Amino acid sequence: MTTALRIMMSEKPLDHDFFTPWQAPENLATSISGKNVITVDISRDAFNSNLDAGMAQRAVQQLVYTATAAASSSGLINSGQQIQVVILVDGHTDYMAFGQVKLGQPMERNASLVAPLWIIDPQEDTTLPPGVVKFNGRSTDSSRPVSWQILQENSKGERTSLSTGQTTATGDPGQYGVFTFSTTLKAGRYELRVSQVDEAGATIETSTDTRLFNVG
Repeated sequence: MTTALRIMMSEKPLDHDFFTPWQAPENLATSISGKNVITVDISRDAFNSNLDAGMAQRAVQQLVYTATAAASSSGLINSGQQIQVVILVDGHTDYMAFGQVKLGQPMERNASLVAPLWIIDPQEDTTLPPGVVKFNGRSTDSSRPVSWQILQENSKGERTSLSTGQTTATGDPGQYGVFTFSTTLKAGRYELRVSQVDEAGATIETSTDTRLFNVG
């Protein structure tokens, strides 16, 4: 958990569409109780950014999501169990994160802040072998179809649409689901664009996620 949180606060996201407002903390420690409560103790230098209330809330939730995901993936807790996170600053409660969010009380994941749709594979700027390329992602609403588009980039950096399609996410309607599809690609640089589709068949632009990758 400590390693995951330090990377979250210190490294630039691999996907250039994203950023983190956190600063690398001098001190960072984590622990977990037998009741699935994670305690994160960080130094106040991690909060050296000026954020509005909405962005501060998202930054704190970024920490909550990262800590709970790391605990789950490392086998410290069962992914089906409820997990809470207590954030201390220099060992104390009641610190105002970014001057906006009061810390110190147990917090849970806020599902309303999750992106509607996101690509899991391929990762940004990875290189895949030519042939059949498989794509994976997650959707917050399995009842909505997922529209996808592959664009090819030329030597000037210009992108033109190469292929399009539509798929569905597995899972109960209105719940989280996983989608997957594949297509055959030759050597080159590409962009994948995915969006949820509304009842009228139009793409929901606010749900769009993109990913740049190479084949060769």
